[in-house]
Amino acid sequence: MLVVGDNPDSEIAAGNRLGMQTIQILRPGVTRSNAAAAHVNNLTELKKFL
Repeated sequence: MLVVGDNPDSEIAAGNRLGMQTIQILRPGVTRSNAAAAHVNNLTELKKFL
């Protein structure tokens, strides 16, 4: 199971609390967070995690 989101304070934090792999989507205006296990620039890049 993956949690994919851009907000480290909500989606990523919730996934981490539940022990799930977290992936942050980086788009303009989103600051990269070390809280996520991985980072992608678009949804196409998610294929490598499935």
